[in-house]
Amino acid sequence: MRNRVGSIPRYLTGRALAEAAFVCLAYLVLGLASYRLTYAPELNLAGSWLPSGLSLAVLVSRKRERWPLLLLAVFVADALLLGSRGVDPAIVVGWSVADVVEPLVGATLIRRAMPTRGLPLLRAREVYLLGLYGTLAGPMAGTALALVTTLLAGEPPASILSFSLAWWGSAALGTASLAALLLAARPRILRAPPSRLAEAILLGSSLVVLTAQGFMLADVVARFVALGLAAFPVLAWAAIRFGPSGAAWGAAAISLLAVILTARGYGPFAELYTVQEYVRVVLVQALFALATITALLLAAMTAERRRAESLQRMLVDAGTILASISPLQDRVERALRRSVHTLGPTAIFWRSERPFVPEAFAQREGMAPPTGLRLAELAGAGPPEGLEQRCEGASCWLRLPVGTSSFNPAGVLAVEATTARRYFDPSETQAVEALGSRLALECERDRLLGESERLYRDAQEAVRVRDEFLSVASHELKTPLTPLATRLQMLQRRVRAGLPVDEAAIERAQASLGRLAWLINDLLDVTRIQAGTMEMQQRPISLTRIAENAVAATAPRDSGRIRFEAAGEVLVQGDPNRLEQVVSNLVDNALKYSSGEVVVAIRNEGTQAHLTVSDHGIGIPAEQLEQLFERFFRARNASSASYGGLGLGLYIVRDIVERHGGRIWAESAEGRGATFHVSLPVLHAAAFQTEKEARGARQLH
Repeated sequence: MRNRVGSIPRYLTGRALAEAAFVCLAYLVLGLASYRLTYAPELNLAGSWLPSGLSLAVLVSRKRERWPLLLLAVFVADALLLGSRGVDPAIVVGWSVADVVEPLVGATLIRRAMPTRGLPLLRAREVYLLGLYGTLAGPMAGTALALVTTLLAGEPPASILSFSLAWWGSAALGTASLAALLLAARPRILRAPPSRLAEAILLGSSLVVLTAQGFMLADVVARFVALGLAAFPVLAWAAIRFGPSGAAWGAAAISLLAVILTARGYGPFAELYTVQEYVRVVLVQALFALATITALLLAAMTAERRRAESLQRMLVDAGTILASISPLQDRVERALRRSVHTLGPTAIFWRSERPFVPEAFAQREGMAPPTGLRLAELAGAGPPEGLEQRCEGASCWLRLPVGTSSFNPAGVLAVEATTARRYFDPSETQAVEALGSRLALECERDRLLGESERLYRDAQEAVRVRDEFLSVASHELKTPLTPLATRLQMLQRRVRAGLPVDEAAIERAQASLGRLAWLINDLLDVTRIQAGTMEMQQRPISLTRIAENAVAATAPRDSGRIRFEAAGEVLVQGDPNRLEQVVSNLVDNALKYSSGEVVVAIRNEGTQAHLTVSDHGIGIPAEQLEQLFERFFRARNASSASYGGLGLGLYIVRDIVERHGGRIWAESAEGRGATFHVSLPVLHAAAFQTEKEARGARQLH
C-alpha cells in the first residue's frame, strides 16, 4: 500500500494535468449540450447525459494510476454544471459523487474482465461488456447513490421510480451514444487507399442524406422507407465493410443529426405533441443508441468471422512454408513473417539450447522492434509450462512451449498482440497453438533428419572401421602365421633328413604362436566385454609384484629399456592375471611407440594405488586423448601399417581397470611421449592379512 501511495506523485506530470484539464473542459461542454437538448425541469436532470460516456471511455483507456486525477476532473466539472443550475450544495456534492461512481464501477468491472487496458469493441464479448457494465451496472450504482443523496438532503422526488429510471436512463443513453464512439472510432480511414476512402465518404453521405430525408419528409411511408429500409441498412453495411469503427462513426453521425432535427421540430418524434420536448429527444437517442449497439454487434461478429478466416489462411500458408525443403531456420523465419501479417506485429522463436538468442524473428514493416530488456524478459522467464499470456498495460504477449513435451520443449514461441486488438482471444490462442504445433513437428522432423544423418554417418563409419579392422586383423593374424608355417616346414624337412633341429627356430616359432595367442585372446576379451561375461577372480594381491612380473615377462631384447620404480609394497583387491594383463599391455605399447627408456612406477597415494607407465615416443595428439580408449581406435600418427595391432588393447585395459573400481587416463602431447595413469583402491595391510588367513583356513578344510 505504501508503494502505491508513494507512486501517485509520479503521475502528476504536466501531461497528466493537461489531460485532466481537457477532460474537465470536454465534460463541461458535453454537459451543457445535454442540458440544452434534453433537460427535464421537473426532475432537474438531462434526459441523456453524454458526459457519462466520456468519463467511462477515458477511464477504460487510461492507466489506473491516472484515475484519481481524472475522477477529480469529472467531479469538479460535474459540480460546476450542477451549481450553475442552482442545485442545492448538499445535493451537488452527492450527485457529483454519483457521476464519479458510475464510470468508476463500470470501468473497474470492464478492466477486470479485460486482460489489457482499453475496450476496442472488435469482439462481440467486448460489446456485451460495454452493454452490461457500461450501460447497466455503472449507471445503476450511480442511480442508487444519487437517490440516497436526494433523500438524505430532505428533497425527495415526487416519484422515486421515475427519478431512478430517469437517472439510470440518462447515464445509460449517454454511455451507449458516446462511449462506443470514443472507444471504437479510429481515424485510420484517413490513411486508407483512395478507393476505400471514397467508399467511406459515399456511405457516410448516404447515411446523412437518408436520415435527413427520414426526418424531414412529410409522408409517413416515405419516412419509413428512408429510415427503416435505407438508412439503417446502410449503417449495417458500414458496420460490415468498415468494422466497429465504421459502425461507431456512422451511428454517431445519424444520432447527432436525428437529435438536432427532433429538437427543431422535424421527424416522427417531433409530432408527439402530448409529450415534452426533452422526452422526444430522449426517445430519439434511445432508438439510435439501440441502433449503435446493434451495429457494433454486427461489426464485431463480422470482424470475428473474417478474423477466423484469415487465421485459417495464415495457418495453411505457414504450414506450406514449413513443409518446404530448406534449412529449418529459414523456414521458421518465413513462416513467422507470414504470421505477423495476421497474428500480431512481432513473432519470435527461441531454441531451448540458445534461450537468449532468437532462432527466428519477424516483424511488420514500420513497427518499432521490442527493446533488449523486453526480449530478455520474454526469454529469461524460461519455457512456460503451457500457453501463457503476459499482459502489461496495453501490450500483450503470448508465450507457448514448442515441442512434444512441455517439460522438455524444443523451443519457445512468443507473439505480440496487435495494438488494435490488445490481447489474444480463444480463437487466436488456438491459432498460435496450431502454429506452435507445426513448428514442433518441423523441429522434431529436423531433429530426426539430423539424427538419421548422424546414424547414417555412424553406420558408414562403422562399416569403414569394420573393413579396416578386417584388413588389419587379417594382416595381424597372417604376420605370425607366415613365419610359423615357414619354420615348421623347415623343421619338418630337417627331421625327415635326419638333421639336428635348431633350438632357436623352435623358440621363434613359439614366439609367433604367443603373438597369435595374444591377438586371439584380445578378440575373445572384447567379445566377453560386449556380452558382459568377463569374469574377475579378485583377491588381495600385491600390485608391486604384479608389475614386477609383467616387466620380467618382457622380451629379453627390451628388458634393458625398462626402469621399474616402486615405493614399497602396494596392496589391492584384484584379479592378478587381469591386472598383469593391464601392466603388460601398457608396457608393450610404450615399448612399441618409443625407442628410448620406459619408466614403470608404483606408489601409494592414501586410499589409491597409482601406477604410471611413461615413455618418450611419438606421443598422442591432444584432441584425440578422449577417444584413446575406444574400440579399434588408432591415433592419426600411429598407423597399423607402421606399428601393427588391432586397436583393442587400451579398450580392454580400461574395462579391466573400471571393473576393479579404478580409472585410467593418459597425458600426452604429440612428439613428446605419453604417460598412462592407473588408479586403484588400496587394500590396507590388516585387511590383506585377514584375507590371507581366511584363504589358508579354507584350503585346510
